[in-house]
Amino acid sequence: MDTTVVEILKEGSILSLVNELIVHRDLAASRGESELVQQSVETLDILQCTVKELERNVRDLEYRLAVALKDSEEKELAIEQFRRDVHLIQNKEEDLEAASKTIKTLTSDIEELRETMQEAEDARILCIKKAQARQETIFDLQVEIDDSSVAIARGADLLEAVNFLRPPFVHLPQEIVHEILTQAVCPSTFIDPVLYPGLTGSAWHIDLRTRKALSLVCKTWRSIGLALLYEAVFILRIGQIPLLRRALDSDSSRGELIKSIDVSCQVPYNSCPPHTRQELLRIFQLSPNLISVTFGVSVPLQWHEPRGSWMHFLTRFETTHSLMANSSYLVKPNAAYLVKLLESCRSLKTLNLWIEACTDEIFPPLTLNSLETLRLTTEDDKHQLKLYHAIAEAWSMPSLKNLILYEMGFEWDDGVAALRQSFFARYGSGIRYLHLKSAPHGGFGYSLHAVNADVQAMLKHCPNLEHLVLSIGNRSESEYLAPLSHLNVKWIDLWKEEFCPDASTQLQSTTPAFPKLQRMRRLDGRSDGLPAYTDWPSVFPPWTELEGSEPYRDYLYSGIIIRQTTSSIYRLDTGAGYRADMTMEDLEDPDYNSSDDSSYIQSEEESRYSFYSDDEAGEIDYDTGCLFSPEETESAQESDDELPN
Repeated sequence: MDTTVVEILKEGSILSLVNELIVHRDLAASRGESELVQQSVETLDILQCTVKELERNVRDLEYRLAVALKDSEEKELAIEQFRRDVHLIQNKEEDLEAASKTIKTLTSDIEELRETMQEAEDARILCIKKAQARQETIFDLQVEIDDSSVAIARGADLLEAVNFLRPPFVHLPQEIVHEILTQAVCPSTFIDPVLYPGLTGSAWHIDLRTRKALSLVCKTWRSIGLALLYEAVFILRIGQIPLLRRALDSDSSRGELIKSIDVSCQVPYNSCPPHTRQELLRIFQLSPNLISVTFGVSVPLQWHEPRGSWMHFLTRFETTHSLMANSSYLVKPNAAYLVKLLESCRSLKTLNLWIEACTDEIFPPLTLNSLETLRLTTEDDKHQLKLYHAIAEAWSMPSLKNLILYEMGFEWDDGVAALRQSFFARYGSGIRYLHLKSAPHGGFGYSLHAVNADVQAMLKHCPNLEHLVLSIGNRSESEYLAPLSHLNVKWIDLWKEEFCPDASTQLQSTTPAFPKLQRMRRLDGRSDGLPAYTDWPSVFPPWTELEGSEPYRDYLYSGIIIRQTTSSIYRLDTGAGYRADMTMEDLEDPDYNSSDDSSYIQSEEESRYSFYSDDEAGEIDYDTGCLFSPEETESAQESDDELPN
């Protein structure tokens, strides 16, 4: 059926036509047009049949349309499923790409692992070869050990036989052990700790470690080692004071071992802890056997070294009252504290003071019955010599016989000379040894006439003087000594700035001005000569007997070599006469071989219990310089019973 017809039928056109035909039929009937009506009826029947046919076709079309719609829905569902399948396939393709990349990465890792395994296999083979070589070495060493064991057994049998033939070992007396160990350390006279502050490789620190090691060897050496360790205490840092005080409080017997204290530490102005005075005073009170005390450094590292305006030495502040040019650093005088410290030293024989400035013209009274040696060092300001008058007015020193005066950095004039007169008038009669030294180009070196006049005035106050030491700068001995005279002087030592170690000229030892003169010597006054910390003329007195065709004696210690001859004392390890490659072995007896010395045979017991100082568990605290920290003190007391006898 045509599509147009279907559409007409859908719109009801046929029904309209039928209705129109019926109307025409009725109209025709009414008009008598029967034929036309008959035709219309036939046409109407035909059309009715057509309508029925069309209705059947419509129903058929509707059925087909329903089927088509159903098929269309099914196809849409299929299309949607297909789309989902396509999306799923796309996702699977991305997963496949990621899996492909992972496979490539794993393949690369597998290749690297294969290479690593190959390297490990090569290393394993190499280690196996090394192990085989070491096994062979172990076998060879085992053979050597077996041979050595046989040799040791033979040696042990021989040693046992020798020990059987000689009497059993007897411990040496403590006095003999003390003398032996004393020779193993450097005398404090030869060590200036101020020259090497904080350097663990300096001569002073090496000697300090040696002394500590001796006290840790065995019980027999314990007391002797402690005596050597504590006999000379140097306080180079303010932190040592409370630590040393606590160590002495914990064991009062150690304070009895201290014979010498040198307080030479620098601190900033106004930074001294308030308890420092009491701590230092307590140390002095816990040291009843003190025979030597030093406050401040004896001489500066360099004569012309400028003084900083913000630093000072602790004992200058605490005892001798520093007064700097800047008024903001004015320190109130407190000589009473110095006197209080010295009152604790009932057996004091040597006192060394370095005076930077003296503001006290009146000192508290003090009696030092045992004091034999007094050393005063002044610098920069002649008014410091008011100290001489203050001491002479207030201090009683009936046993004083050795006087050392170091005056540096100010000119010589009548006022300076007058300041000494009361001092020498008070103590001059007992003085046997007088040492007058000045800095280069200062002190005794300005006006020779004024110097000689003042020195002669001092000599008149010292009728019993026997040993005189003077600084003559670069002048000749005869020029300097010509105006001087003394009836009882036996020995004269002269400091020379331009000292020549090779000079062998003997000084004239007879002169009418000194009728009892026996010997005259030159002293090494070079800048790198004899360290000024030590009073060398008294350490090596001129009456020392020297033997040999060219008599001399060398003193070899860590960091310094001193030679004493009949006409001089000088430092051997500096200057033109010193070889840089010279060692102490060069100065030893070439005929002596320590391997041939069988006087000492180490016993089995000694080998078992002895140990070297380098094996100590603890180290000296060089930052504070404390000989023993509180923890070491407690552990040392607890471990005394563990030391071998």
